[in-house]
Amino acid sequence: MTIKKGEDWGERTLVPAGTPIVDSDAALAGLFAVNDGGGELELSGPEMVGLIPNDRDSKDPRASSNGLARTMGARGTIDSLAGNERTVVPIDLGIVTVNPGSETTRHLVMAASLVVCGRFWAGVTEAAMNAAFLADWNVTPSGHPNDGRFDVVRAELSIGDRLKARKRLISGAHLPHPDISVRRLKTAEFEPVPSARVWIDGRMYRDVARVSVVVVPDAVSVAI
Repeated sequence: MTIKKGEDWGERTLVPAGTPIVDSDAALAGLFAVNDGGGELELSGPEMVGLIPNDRDSKDPRASSNGLARTMGARGTIDSLAGNERTVVPIDLGIVTVNPGSETTRHLVMAASLVVCGRFWAGVTEAAMNAAFLADWNVTPSGHPNDGRFDVVRAELSIGDRLKARKRLISGAHLPHPDISVRRLKTAEFEPVPSARVWIDGRMYRDVARVSVVVVPDAVSVAI
């Protein structure tokens, strides 16, 4: 069940030996496949995954792939997870549909973040966040990876405001701002301009005409 205000999240439980352990958002997403379940897209993958932090995360927020571990306070190691008792929490995932325009539609899995932005963050920047962090940026400080929603961000800032926002993003103090909106949605769709790039869990995709994401609540239990 998705978390509700005032409720405890997760429990201490044994992590079975052989549980897959990953150290990035992209690696977690890569454990799952998107299947067409009679006209409705479904996820298939492990019931439990161990998540550990890494110390090689990109300083470029778009390429960040350590967002979930940082958001969830993961501190485990490979040796301390599998076969031991750890905190295990359910999280949501996302099914992303990428329409390149001239090529075949692709279905991908999102664990932490989907970012649509131009060079130097110019123009409109949009994101669907399941984690709070992109690298050192606390983009959605009130977000939660198990609330059955994504925090969908839209920002269109002047150069001066972009510079100010970058400094404030470290602490999450960039909000509220009249030119930054955050909505909590189960689905979101974006239409990138030709010069924009799409980043999913730190991986870049070019020439995307349209991209959408839908939340899959309680998709996997994560040991941290």
